[in-house]
Amino acid sequence: MKNPLRKLFHKKASNSTTTIADDFFWACGVLSMGQNTILQDYFLKNNMPEKIAKLKEGFDEESRSNIDRYLHRMLTLPDFKISKNYRIRREFLESFQTEREKDLTAQFFQNLPQYKTDVVLNKDEYNPDTFLFHHGLYFQNDKLKKYIAGKDFIDGGAYIGDSAIMLNKHYNPKKVWSFEISKKNASLYKENLDNNNIAKDKYALVDMGLGKLKCSLLIDDIGGQGANILCQGDSEIKITDIDSFVKENSLQVGFIKSDVEGVGLDALEGMAETIQKHRPVLCLAIYHNPTEFFDMPPRVREICGGEYEIMITQLHPFYDCNNEIVIFAYPKELDQ
Repeated sequence: MKNPLRKLFHKKASNSTTTIADDFFWACGVLSMGQNTILQDYFLKNNMPEKIAKLKEGFDEESRSNIDRYLHRMLTLPDFKISKNYRIRREFLESFQTEREKDLTAQFFQNLPQYKTDVVLNKDEYNPDTFLFHHGLYFQNDKLKKYIAGKDFIDGGAYIGDSAIMLNKHYNPKKVWSFEISKKNASLYKENLDNNNIAKDKYALVDMGLGKLKCSLLIDDIGGQGANILCQGDSEIKITDIDSFVKENSLQVGFIKSDVEGVGLDALEGMAETIQKHRPVLCLAIYHNPTEFFDMPPRVREICGGEYEIMITQLHPFYDCNNEIVIFAYPKELDQ
């Protein structure tokens, strides 16, 4: 019997160097940083109806739909261990897109020349979560934007400074505090902030990772967007929690963006007091592994105590990508 998915997936020969036709793209299921498991395995080992029901609890229809589409995609696509051996037809990947996402994809590529004019980066990585969605801030009302203006911003997972540049150009923070564990990325960060003429008193590069308590770790400094604390190596770094850092530096926090490559739950535990006291707008990545995806949303709801509007959304509209699934949350009075 012929495999019905054959028309959707193309398997490369192990010795093949030929270019795949334009209608085939690479895509894979959920990443698995530090857990050595994939979502399919996770489903087999957990009570998934109960877990999914708890995850969806209290969310609006759009967030619940985003959860369903994400899970459907993760369970359909090849897992990350074998995905690089496959290419997937464009028409199949496009079936995961909503009409709004198709419009946003077109909008991003139409505006890309302008993004590259407004911001000059030393790596050609103009990601839509930063330059189209502004980490969820772009499509929010003026009341929310005024609420965060003039306050300190936390940029957890600073990479090469793209977020620090964008936030300074558009949202008037008192200062962006950028946390980055990779020395390789840090040098690019400094160069980018200088090249884009961001005033030195408007940002600070903090060479620490974020977690739920202070400690030191040895990591493999691979650089790039995937630099994380879960790969052991010989580069020593320090970890801090946001709560301690905010107190020690007398910050008044208005916005927290956290995309820390698989340890989002630990970072969340380390900012619980700051959220309750300062009531910042939140953009928290939950796409790196099943623990982030299933455990962070209910924990955010517990920490916020019913005083926040909380949603799950994707800040990346392309059909060949399943990254940038985030919790976006803000105090409810900002809707009034």
